[in-house]
Amino acid sequence: TDSLGASLDALIRQEQPDVTVEPAGADFSGELQDVGQILTVPESLATTISGSPGVDRAIPRVLVPNVVVLDQDGRPLGLDRGGFGGGTAIAQSWVAEPRLNATEIVTGDAPTEAGEMAIDAGSARQLAAAPGDDVTVMLPTGEREQFRLSGLTQLQNAAGLGVTFVYWDFGTAQRL
Repeated sequence: TDSLGASLDALIRQEQPDVTVEPAGADFSGELQDVGQILTVPESLATTISGSPGVDRAIPRVLVPNVVVLDQDGRPLGLDRGGFGGGTAIAQSWVAEPRLNATEIVTGDAPTEAGEMAIDAGSARQLAAAPGDDVTVMLPTGEREQFRLSGLTQLQNAAGLGVTFVYWDFGTAQRL
């Protein structure tokens, strides 16, 4: 409990964006899994927002709901351990701006091209995977796809939260 509390405190202290723009009604909670179309905003909106007075920078980000990392036996990673999401990962595009990313690369590199992904170091340990290894994920469509592990991540100034975090380059996250 103390570790979880310290992790959450560190995340709260992390520098955060002043404004987040997202579609009305966007909700990636479990209750909406596999229901309807995921709402988005156009990527070009970041350019428009960047030109607004007082804006230092606008960085688009893509959240990919309902992604499950599979272990070597093809089962959801961590499903047997319980916890958040029952094996569902928090999956998104990598944000290269350290001030706006609570996560850092601790081994290897950030994902920069199609076919690559980064994952949190705790989940990589459970998979016995290292940068250069292939990792299989089940996508929101139910299809399975392999990605080469480019790097391992951890939350800045925080211990893991018992959740799998997956990161792709922006284009891959958009496609997924």
